[in-house]
Amino acid sequence: MPRDYLGTVKLRNEYRVYKSDVPKLYIIRGISPRQTYENNVYHDNVLALYKALKGKPVTVNDVLDAIEEGSVTGLSLRTYGYKRRYEVQDILVVLCALGLADVEKERRGFVYTIHVGSPPAYN
Repeated sequence: MPRDYLGTVKLRNEYRVYKSDVPKLYIIRGISPRQTYENNVYHDNVLALYKALKGKPVTVNDVLDAIEEGSVTGLSLRTYGYKRRYEVQDILVVLCALGLADVEKERRGFVYTIHVGSPPAYN
């Protein structure tokens, strides 16, 4: 069950981000016109992506390319195939909800700008 509400990020759908009762776990609640669903995001993955990408504007495809190249260390994704894209997007959404990134629509996709600063702490 979610513990603390962290924020809402609006892409094509709305994503609400919560801290979980489980330590170092975030819950993403996606809300679309047809369904509501939840995914888990681990704090370690948020931290790893932040450290690798801070100061850069990126798309989900940019992040996937960086993962394939091996330039993102400490990231432990739990999905494969087409679902990997959604797991990366969820991590970026958590960064936005924590105030560590901004997102803007660009053409048919979204660009996330990762802020430079202190790494995210899980309180």
